[in-house]
Amino acid sequence: MLAAIKGVTSFIGRVKSSSNALEEETKVKQELARVRRKLANKGLSGTNRKKCIWKLIYITMIGYDVDFGQTEAAFLVNSGEFMEKVAGYVSISILFDNTSANQLEFAINSIKSDLMSDLHPVRSIVLATLANSPFDIFIEKLGSVIIQIAFEETSRSSSIQKKALTCLSSFLRKDPKLYQEQWVEKARRLVEKPDIGVALAAAIFIESCIKVKGSTKLVGVARPIISIIKKLIEQNSMYSHEYIYYGTLCPWLQVKLLKLLQLFPFPEDEDDAVLIQKCILSVLTKTDIGPNINKNNSDHSILFEAINLTLHYGQHVTSSTYAKALEILNRYIGVREPNIRYLALESMARMKDRPEAASALGKVKNLVLISLRDGDPSIRKRALDVLFSLCTKEFATSIVEDLLDYLTEKDPYLKEELVLKIALIAEKFGDSIYWYIDVTIRMLQVAGSHMSNDVWYRIAQILTGFEGTELDFDIQNYAAAKVLNSLKAAHIHDPLVKLAAYVLGEYGNTIVESEEDVVKQYKALMKHYDSCNTDTKCMILTALVKTASRSKAVKQKVTSFLKANLTQWELDLQQRAVEYLAFLQSAEFEEKKEQVLDRVPGFPEGFLYNNVILRSLHQFQLKNHEKREVEDGVEETKQPATVLKSREKPPKQHNTELLAAFSNDSDSISSHPIYSKHRADFAKQLCISPNEVMPSFVPLSNVKYFKQLMMNDVKEGLLFEDEAIAINTRIKFNSFMCRCLLKVTPKKAKMKSVTPELMNTKGFILECSKEKYDLSTNSASFIVQAMACSPAPSAPSFRIFYTLDTHSAKTEELALPILMTSFIEPLEASLDYGHSLWSKLADCSGALDSIVPNPAPPQLTHIQVMTKLAQLLHQVFGLYVIPPPNETSFTSLFALGNLLLKHPSQKSFPNSQAEIRPPAKIPIIAQIAFYPEMTKEEFRISIRSEDKGATASVLSALKLFINKS
Repeated sequence: MLAAIKGVTSFIGRVKSSSNALEEETKVKQELARVRRKLANKGLSGTNRKKCIWKLIYITMIGYDVDFGQTEAAFLVNSGEFMEKVAGYVSISILFDNTSANQLEFAINSIKSDLMSDLHPVRSIVLATLANSPFDIFIEKLGSVIIQIAFEETSRSSSIQKKALTCLSSFLRKDPKLYQEQWVEKARRLVEKPDIGVALAAAIFIESCIKVKGSTKLVGVARPIISIIKKLIEQNSMYSHEYIYYGTLCPWLQVKLLKLLQLFPFPEDEDDAVLIQKCILSVLTKTDIGPNINKNNSDHSILFEAINLTLHYGQHVTSSTYAKALEILNRYIGVREPNIRYLALESMARMKDRPEAASALGKVKNLVLISLRDGDPSIRKRALDVLFSLCTKEFATSIVEDLLDYLTEKDPYLKEELVLKIALIAEKFGDSIYWYIDVTIRMLQVAGSHMSNDVWYRIAQILTGFEGTELDFDIQNYAAAKVLNSLKAAHIHDPLVKLAAYVLGEYGNTIVESEEDVVKQYKALMKHYDSCNTDTKCMILTALVKTASRSKAVKQKVTSFLKANLTQWELDLQQRAVEYLAFLQSAEFEEKKEQVLDRVPGFPEGFLYNNVILRSLHQFQLKNHEKREVEDGVEETKQPATVLKSREKPPKQHNTELLAAFSNDSDSISSHPIYSKHRADFAKQLCISPNEVMPSFVPLSNVKYFKQLMMNDVKEGLLFEDEAIAINTRIKFNSFMCRCLLKVTPKKAKMKSVTPELMNTKGFILECSKEKYDLSTNSASFIVQAMACSPAPSAPSFRIFYTLDTHSAKTEELALPILMTSFIEPLEASLDYGHSLWSKLADCSGALDSIVPNPAPPQLTHIQVMTKLAQLLHQVFGLYVIPPPNETSFTSLFALGNLLLKHPSQKSFPNSQAEIRPPAKIPIIAQIAFYPEMTKEEFRISIRSEDKGATASVLSALKLFINKS
């Protein structure tokens, strides 16, 4: 097409011949200037306008911004010349966005005429353009025309109908309100249409509908899909034999339909359930590896989707079907073809919920270890996933040994994840905490310096103990001896030196029998001091001071060493040297050393249950754009790992505070007695698993003050406090916005500088003002404005850098006392309205049910517990709690509200009330129900919303305030 446009091809040739980026940019800017001058000529011919627009399209495609030419491009859509019209439609996809699409207003009638044209090429290019550019103006003005073309009973062209369905899918994803109930039956008929293109497009359209409205309303579509799959597998289909690909009928349609079934629950109809399992078993039985690679690719794409469907159905499939799938995966893990091996490993890693898969690991472990050393890093990663997911107590020791051996091979692609997973397996399945210590030290010896600090943090937590647990001094003694022995090596990496410095500083006295032993510890630490980074040196200095308190000879050596560091150019080291030296030389040293250098106290109980290594693994997976999966057996369970059983806290006496732990497992709800007897109270399909929703993250440095502020009706008070500064805040909410004033005040010293930096902004649009200093109060203040734009689980956070005249620069990372639930407005309503809204949202896509242990003491009635929960829902979550008809006798209550979010047209923070657009509203309803006739020890919390993110945001906040932490 462009070959016939000489000026355009000449320009492209000049750009491609550029020898460097600067030369290319110069040529592009010169051409943009020429194009701008030409387009300013009102008498420009259609042909020349077309050439200019093609140049702008090319310039945009190679990465340069173009801020003009949209109006002239829109004129081409009105042209009667086909080639000019093509240029106009292509420019819509390249040069326009949702904001500039308003310039197409005058071209809407031409686009509508082209949609109804008798010319097939014209209709095709219009539908392709609209599918790629689902702008609001197109949805509003042309949506009805697209719907008409998509669902024509006797379409003039199947390819046009296919494109119209694809376009409607794109529109629906952009604007879910476009959805109409009657589309379900129409889509079902289209799937059965004997045209593969239309059937594929209809399947894609149904997939879009499910993602927008959930599968419950479209569950009737599953039956014809199962019937079509049966016909395709048996090659007894209405589709023409021209669609046979290497002996397989319509493999691409089979794959799409099998994927589509994975969006539906297991069929409730017994005949459908038997039929789909027969289809799956038929695929599993007939598929094999042949000599033709094209046939292998098509057949195995169907095979692995059938296996994925088997995994999706889980416990519902027969044991013979599952065993066959497992047999195939066991065989395919060892094949030479890398694509097949990758898919087999990926599928096997997802089989963690079945005991057969874990037992099969023993048979294929050697094959998996071979894949762990494959040249393809993606296969190596999937092999690691298999070992991690299917690991059990039986294989834990051998798997850890194998992974430690592999760790020595210096795989940079897997090293960080490998270390985290070894640590989790050792902690979860280790028979002995002594073995766990050995594994961790061996791992730190070979892992290198570029690994997460969370690994040695975790073992330090275990050795230190947790509040309410009994300390095991034998373990501390063993750990001190092991790390001291590890320091004998000529060189060790910083993480192990940090662990050794911590352990010897805290528990080095447990292995001291004479003064010579203290000297050995001093020499061992000093041996590695010069080769460490600053953070590690700081820890060594602290350990040396604690060691100095155990020996006068070592005290003299440490004093001399600290004097040499008084002029250290690293401020952190210099500060420690000055402070530690002053203490060692003070007259009160002997009197106060026990108090000042006392051991670190036990960590809060929440650290026992919230594993920092697991959190680090999740962050690593998110950083690498992987789907976050909570691994079975190593998720943030509320039970301590095997190696921590000896530290398990005795049963805690109940108190009047709500400290329930969400111990619900989505897979176990169906077998719970409450579910079995009151099934109608639960969602038909569990859209969100409670265990997959993490508590809203708030840094430990201000979680206490954060919760206090959130509980207060007046959002004003202390946000953070330490020995140096205090940060106070005052927040005002207005619809979907809030304004947060933060004031930083030093306690003793003089403020020199304060610099705030916004951190986590997911779900919010944040804006921070420049800091202002008040000399009269020796403080600094700044304002953070926030707009809620999409549901998010965590509070926005910020980092503050500050300098006092008596301190070097310090940093604190804090959470703003703002949660997505802060933007919920109460929805006052009657109990009848609450029931009607609950029924309306019964089949919504954001359904969540959780059975929660009752945390209250036995003497409290369920009504007293529900009253406390109602106060929490009203004060913290802003929900309106509907008064029960009888406040002295009730078993359930509703709480209603609307989550207010920024309207898409609200582009910036308003300067006046008149600039505030009406917010978008997401209805949310929560229900708390007790079943006193069955048990008083558990109750149900259910949340319903049309948006999964909104439901997850409420649960995240609920876990923050109710969970153990």
